Amino acid sequence: TTGDELTREFLERYGSSIDLISLPLDGPSEAVSQKTKKEGHFSAVLRDLEMLASFPSIDVKIATPVTRHNVHAVPDIVRLLDDHATRVPNRFFYNVFQAFPRGMGEVDWHELVVSDKAFAALRESVEATPHAFRINWLSHETLDRLYVMIFPDGTLTVPSGPDYLNCGPFLEIDDLAAVLSDTEFDAKKHVKHSKGWGKQ
Repeated sequence: TTGDELTREFLERYGSSIDLISLPLDGPSEAVSQKTKKEGHFSAVLRDLEMLASFPSIDVKIATPVTRHNVHAVPDIVRLLDDHATRVPNRFFYNVFQAFPRGMGEVDWHELVVSDKAFAALRESVEATPHAFRINWLSHETLDRLYVMIFPDGTLTVPSGPDYLNCGPFLEIDDLAAVLSDTEFDAKKHVKHSKGWGKQ
């Protein structure tokens, strides 16, 4: 899920069955990345990006959760990815999303959450120059009710505002569509968003 253990052997064996690999990148350097990821994660993602260039049929998505720890560094991440995107054959995307307070254990969200104004200013700054890849800006409003997630304990959840709706153990759900129809999951928003990722 974070790319730390992706190997060439895995890609050689399963790459022909993979459409897209998403990798989180929380900073343009190890120092920034370590504020929210374990030591060595930044280097692992850069290694993965170089390795994936040998598998051009796999789309690559980089995702950055914008927090107070890295909001100042996102333009540097974009410059790093600009350089990478011009050198690789993969179809390449970048999701920049506004970290959102959720019920995900003991997290001091006050120390992490970036305001709507700061997120909009970041977008304006980055979009002032053209880039070699597509950038998707995902605000709190965009993200809300757009995704279904499976937590480490196996629970299927739907984010809605500051809460998570618990739908029970994912592996015990027989009819996912029926379960989702009883939640606030925004299926229309999800379909519209997902169409943007289709192969051309």
